[in-house]
Amino acid sequence: MPNIAVASLKHRRLKKGLFIGDAHGNECVECINAHCWILSSDGSYILLQRRAKTERVFTNMLDISIAGHVDWGEDPKTTIIRETKEEANIDIRKYINNKPKKIYFSENSMFSGTQFKHNQQAYIFYAIIDHKLITNIQNQNEEVGGFELYTIESFIDMVNDKNEELAPHPMEYYKVIIHDILSIKHTMSINF
Repeated sequence: MPNIAVASLKHRRLKKGLFIGDAHGNECVECINAHCWILSSDGSYILLQRRAKTERVFTNMLDISIAGHVDWGEDPKTTIIRETKEEANIDIRKYINNKPKKIYFSENSMFSGTQFKHNQQAYIFYAIIDHKLITNIQNQNEEVGGFELYTIESFIDMVNDKNEELAPHPMEYYKVIIHDILSIKHTMSINF
């Protein structure tokens, strides 16, 4: 596995990457990640990834549609294109926004039974995909247990109710995602 891209706590990308095991739990760096939330073109549904039962982080939980660490020397868009191909076997390029939102957050996480603090610099992408195509997305690697489609309203309820099946990302992260999704949905309703 290549080194992952990391940044200082002042959000400046470091010239060299770190091995993932050295980055996780290192409170002096932020892991640079790319996230993609996939929405149906009718504005009604969101695709959630079911993490694999063998995965060591957020085991068997519902999570971001597609996500991954940015490899050292890679940019976030290249990462999300690569991750989507690896995890769902689709070419996401024509569906994603070209200017991701960058947010910073820290969360407590577990990796192989050990708790660690995960500082993240996350680039958030959104993809609008035809409902028929979304329902045909299937997992392609061992990290993914499957994909599940939820109404946007039920996803919001899961977040607000702190549903135990949902990956425990910080509430401020989910608030950004919900705000963006509702804005996208509103824009979509105007364009129909």
